[in-house]
Amino acid sequence: MKKNIIKKIGLGISACLIAGSAQAVELKNFYVGASYLADVDHDGRARTLPGNNAAFTGDQKDQGYGLFIGYQFHKNFGLELSYKDLGEAQNNTVYNDGKTLRLTDERQHGSLDLVANAEIAKDFKVFAKVGYGAIYAEQTGVDNLTENRVPGKIGESESEFGVNYGLGAQYNFGKLFVRAEYEQLPEIGSRTKLTGTALAEPKVYSISIGTSF
Repeated sequence: MKKNIIKKIGLGISACLIAGSAQAVELKNFYVGASYLADVDHDGRARTLPGNNAAFTGDQKDQGYGLFIGYQFHKNFGLELSYKDLGEAQNNTVYNDGKTLRLTDERQHGSLDLVANAEIAKDFKVFAKVGYGAIYAEQTGVDNLTENRVPGKIGESESEFGVNYGLGAQYNFGKLFVRAEYEQLPEIGSRTKLTGTALAEPKVYSISIGTSF
C-alpha cells in the first residue's frame, strides 16, 4: 500500500467534512470531527546495526492531526472511519569510527473502527473502540558511513495492516461535542532486517471537536 492511498483516506474525510457543513441534509446519526494529536509517542526502536555498539538517541514524540467521520447505528454502537498524520520521530547514532547516521520517520494511519459507548451522566459518555487499518512509514536520513566519503541519502517506506484500539470520553453541547482519547496503533517496521523502517508501536493522546447531523 502506497503513501497516496492513505492520503486519499484523509482527503475523502475532508471532503465529507466540507460536504456535511455545506448541505442542509438531515443525517441525525452521522457525525464528523477533527483531532489535535497532542502527544504522539512513536515508541520507536531503531534498526540494529551489525558491529556498532553505540546506542540510538533522538526524539520519539511529536504532535499531529486527524480527521474522522462516523455513523451511530445504535444507541451504544457506531462505526468510525479515521485518518491521522502522526508527525515524525528522530533516531541518531554514531558509528564506532565516529561517523554519524541520522534518520527521520514520518508516519500516517487510517482505520475503520467499531465504537462502543455508554452515557454515564447527562451529555457525558465514555467509549471504547477497536478497529483494523493501515499504517504507513517513510524514513529519510543521511548516512556518513560510505566508502567514497560522500554522505549517503536514505529513503525507504513501508506499510502494514493491523489492529488498533482506544479509550476515551466525550461531552456533548447540543450537536457539538468534544472528546479526549488514548489510542494504541499497529506495529510498523522491521525487527531483524537492516533494510526497512525503524520498528515502532505509536501511542496517541488526542483532543477532538466535532458535530452530529
